[in-house]
Amino acid sequence: ATQALLLLLLLLPPSSSSSSSSRSPSTCFCSYFHPRPSFIPSTSPHPSKPLPAPCHFPLTFQSVHNPTATKSLSAQRTGTRAFRIVAACEEGAHKRIVLVGGGMVGLAITYNILRMSSGKVDCVIVDEQDVGQGGATGAMAGLLHPLTPRGKKLWKGDEGMEATRRLLRVAQQFSEEEVFFNGEGRGILRVVTKGKKQLEDYKKSAAMFPAEVELKEVDQSEYRGPSENVSHALLVKSGMAVRGPVYARALLRACQSLGNVTWRRERVESLAQLDLQQADELVVCAGAGSIRIKELEELPIKPVKAQNIVFLRNESSKSDPGRLQVPVISGRYVVPFVSEAGGRGLDLSPDQLICGATQENVDIWNRESNVTSALDNIYHELCTLFQPLQSDAWYPARAVVGVKASPPRGPEGSIPMCGRLLDVAGVSRPVWLCTGLGSRGLIHHALLAEKLAEAILTGDVSVLPSALQEHL
Repeated sequence: ATQALLLLLLLLPPSSSSSSSSRSPSTCFCSYFHPRPSFIPSTSPHPSKPLPAPCHFPLTFQSVHNPTATKSLSAQRTGTRAFRIVAACEEGAHKRIVLVGGGMVGLAITYNILRMSSGKVDCVIVDEQDVGQGGATGAMAGLLHPLTPRGKKLWKGDEGMEATRRLLRVAQQFSEEEVFFNGEGRGILRVVTKGKKQLEDYKKSAAMFPAEVELKEVDQSEYRGPSENVSHALLVKSGMAVRGPVYARALLRACQSLGNVTWRRERVESLAQLDLQQADELVVCAGAGSIRIKELEELPIKPVKAQNIVFLRNESSKSDPGRLQVPVISGRYVVPFVSEAGGRGLDLSPDQLICGATQENVDIWNRESNVTSALDNIYHELCTLFQPLQSDAWYPARAVVGVKASPPRGPEGSIPMCGRLLDVAGVSRPVWLCTGLGSRGLIHHALLAEKLAEAILTGDVSVLPSALQEHL
């Protein structure tokens, strides 16, 4: 053990001779840090939001491209996660991986494959839409927090939150636009609209997680707008909102900075239509669209259509637009944004609200939005969360449509499906699958991407939690 520790220390970067900012992602495969692209300023354009700090895994290896060091150490420590990945990537020439689905799940998997392999993999992403334009990623309101509606922790909620934060920091380095905001530390409010039982659940949550949540009386001076019967709210301090399309575009740029990534616009109706002769691995991460692929029609996921309504400020109105600088949620949600035209920073009043979402089980694959039907479905509940929507201060400008993939419920609740399918009819190779993230894609996608990327590169499916494979 002592000898192995000394060898490991030899590979760690010197503490004084070089700074982390001088390391290249290609020589530090476990690092989440990138050199800042030229279009990102050296100082933050958002005074209230400092530039993200470099974020590293506990283990970093400067000598990853030294074949002698890599082989000798991997021979001694074959059970170590990092060395197994290095050994797998050093075995041969570039590998080629085809990924069906280019939403935040597919992009996160691509990023982690390239990061872990030091770019020794070529990735082809096949999606019927341009990046950030399709699926749930393009339509989501982007609420990120680790709690269930009853105030309990989600399955892998803390791990998922941390993994997603890491990936958000990376994405922000590759975007001129704000990828996410957390209300200047204000978090997310889960307001009590469903009576005493909900209030008791939130009291228990505040007692169990005092550092993370706080039960508050609704302060009308800070949150002006709820109906009179809303008196309490659970403040989720770590909660934030993510701009789905902006996040997806930034993630693609991050992937391209690490290696060769090809985006191919194509609707995949059957895996047989893909040219897999030159592909070493096939990954399906198409969300609800996975069951529209002929060979995967029997997957036990339920597609649910959802519409979000975008409300814009009516500048000519004299009605009070209310004051909402933090997302509110209770079944439905109202998420405030300041558009690029409105300037930066949440000290400004929001001029755009994303509100939703409907839950529709008919005409699921019709991607045309219908603002009227969406309003008929959820308008009353939205006004309970934010009463100024009833006035002419706001008007519904449009609706955006997405389809989420709801997984079956198990002993630990609704858990995504992630693993390897060995016997897919008509496909000569195993198929890696990641789907069924439901309405919790943001909290789980980055964590699952890290796990699945490792499984793909090492061929070891055991690195995936068994709960993910229960329904495969």
